[in-house]
Amino acid sequence: MRTYELDRLAKRELREAIRFYEDRASGLGRSVAAEFQVAVAFLLERPLAAATLRGQLRAKPLRRFLYTLIYTLDGDVVRIWAFMHQSRRPGYWSDRIGS
Repeated sequence: MRTYELDRLAKRELREAIRFYEDRASGLGRSVAAEFQVAVAFLLERPLAAATLRGQLRAKPLRRFLYTLIYTLDGDVVRIWAFMHQSRRPGYWSDRIGS
């Protein structure tokens, strides 16, 4: 059975996004969290279906929000390295991979 692990900085990014959207409109933060869960469920079923960035690094964009999960597959573990906003500093997360 496949599982996932969320890097501590990716976890912080997710929490910040949820807080940001919840501050904008009640319930919108929960929508971000739900969209994250949908993307994770997709990756657990089909981890190789998302686009390859380079090497083993892959990117799964969310459908409704401008965020992308940056991840690698390590055996049966989907390791999510970043919950990246799509219009902010590209590649800012690259130094966390494998750390």
